[in-house]
Amino acid sequence: MYKRAWFRSLLLLLLVLAMASCALLQQYKQELWPSTLATPTTAVILTQGQIRDAITKLPIVAARLQAGTVTALSDVEGAFCIPSLGEEMITITAAGYETAQIRPRAGFPLVVDLIPDASTTFQIIYNYERQHEFGRQYELLHPDVQILFSREEFIRYMEQQRPYDLIDFSVGPVDMLASGVMLGKVYNDVAQVRVQATVRSNGRIMQRSWLGYAAKAGGLWRWFRGPLLWPTLTPVSTDTPTPTATPTQIPTSPPRSTNTPILTAVASPTPYEPISPGSQAVVISDVAGLHTGTGEEYAVILGMPRGTKVLALEWPRWVDGVPWYRVQVVGTSHTGWCKGSNLAALLAVTTPTIPPATPTARPVTPAVQIMPRIAFTSERDGDQEVYVMNADGSDLRNLTLNPAQDGNPSWSPTHDRLAFVSDRTGNSDIFLMNADGSGVVQITFSPADEIHPAWSPNGAFIAYVSNEDGDWEIFVMNATGGGAMQLTHNTAWDSYPSWSPDSQKMVFTSERDGNYELYLYDLTSYTETRLTDHPASDAFPAWSPTGQEIAFTSARDGALELYLLDLVAIPQRITRLTYTVPASAANRYPSWANDGNWLAFTSWRDGNAEIYIVRRDGWWLRNLTMHPAADEFPAWAD
Repeated sequence: MYKRAWFRSLLLLLLVLAMASCALLQQYKQELWPSTLATPTTAVILTQGQIRDAITKLPIVAARLQAGTVTALSDVEGAFCIPSLGEEMITITAAGYETAQIRPRAGFPLVVDLIPDASTTFQIIYNYERQHEFGRQYELLHPDVQILFSREEFIRYMEQQRPYDLIDFSVGPVDMLASGVMLGKVYNDVAQVRVQATVRSNGRIMQRSWLGYAAKAGGLWRWFRGPLLWPTLTPVSTDTPTPTATPTQIPTSPPRSTNTPILTAVASPTPYEPISPGSQAVVISDVAGLHTGTGEEYAVILGMPRGTKVLALEWPRWVDGVPWYRVQVVGTSHTGWCKGSNLAALLAVTTPTIPPATPTARPVTPAVQIMPRIAFTSERDGDQEVYVMNADGSDLRNLTLNPAQDGNPSWSPTHDRLAFVSDRTGNSDIFLMNADGSGVVQITFSPADEIHPAWSPNGAFIAYVSNEDGDWEIFVMNATGGGAMQLTHNTAWDSYPSWSPDSQKMVFTSERDGNYELYLYDLTSYTETRLTDHPASDAFPAWSPTGQEIAFTSARDGALELYLLDLVAIPQRITRLTYTVPASAANRYPSWANDGNWLAFTSWRDGNAEIYIVRRDGWWLRNLTMHPAADEFPAWAD
């Protein structure tokens, strides 16, 4: 009896195994040959609201779903239906969005957020820009920008300070950059696009063009505009001189000048002193970062606007020659680390003055200015002329109106006069004129060529370049002409002088060591010091109004870009300011605004020479001229 029971159990087990094997074979057949399934038993249905934009959260229609060889498009109602084989991967694509892949699971709601690509992201950004949806714009900002201010601060600023109304716009093709530097950080996924726009500013309708940037954060493209850093069309300016083209032929000239020196030695500026614990300091840079640690690589926990008062909590810690202070923002509980060069106590420098020269008295026309202006050289009328425009590119005027070649303007410190170069007398000489182009006076009369005038910040002198002794050398003379003294004595090319804010030193370009480098001339000791030492060319220096930095052009990274030389850091620190697309385009002739936060310069990134402005942190690059003729050598005036 037991044998029969055992035999029946064995038969039952064999029957169960046979049924399971049949089912398994059928499943394999369905997976290997899905086309044999004439009528799928299951389907995935997505309603319109279940596929949406990851940034705007708006529903997306006309998406395409793919599973295996089966494809379905949205119907009129905006619903999607696709046959499914259990948990098979489904691919969803939509025009202007990055492809998404999902694997549906039984019993779970299926909501797909499609991420806009860079081009769609820019369209979304500027649609909100035109509609003035400031709250929505804040949500589109990159997290590294949002950390600088709250949503309420952003909305309040945009409502009060927005410099224009966007009437219409067009977004150009997107350029994907290998990397980009924004807010001092390097981002690998960076998109750049040029926006051509019609804007209304101060009641005037104007055409504008600018570059927009986005970077990926958490898989989403995010806007990198810093609204609190937007130029308000009233930037303060500087008298930083700008260069002109060097003549290709050097005529012979008289022997070396033996004029008596005209400069009086003055005591050096007060040295920098550290801030002692418990001392109060003022943040002098624009939106200095309060970091979580001692270094730029640490996160910014708070953006401190210019004038923020902080309390030093301990002695500085030095990182790569830069002091970092642990500080507390006065009146708050915020504590963190701040770079010492952003604190006023480290930049407290006395500004001695040179006793004024005794030039021949000349009436000075008082300047009547409405807003900051930029003088520059342009060929838009067929020859080189000196033009002036407002710092937003408006109110363009030709000041010289002469058939000769006029250019290389340099403002006086009071901005009521301009020095410039002209060959109207047969060779290149230096002339003066009033800010409106009137009262033109010649102040050099040598048979040699005089170029590159640079007015000293104290108003007493003009530095310039001359080939009087057979090669190009740096000279200085009284601001009204006469009393010239030769400073450099070298057989190499010396040019492009720029004064220090205290009028005691000059930085200039020289090729005396085989390639172009920056040199410093001390007018109190009549000594020269080499500032840069690099196999590539360093040229076109401009000393910042704070005295802390020198902007210059260098090819050290393969392209002619703008760099900043930090005169405070020990050891020397040089940072790159511009990243040009295409990389072959040159950037030259920087000129500082008077607050040290903006630079004007010439760039060929649009195919010809144009005047651009940019913040000293690399933000908000803007083309001011936008003209097919060459526009070069900007000089900024307050």
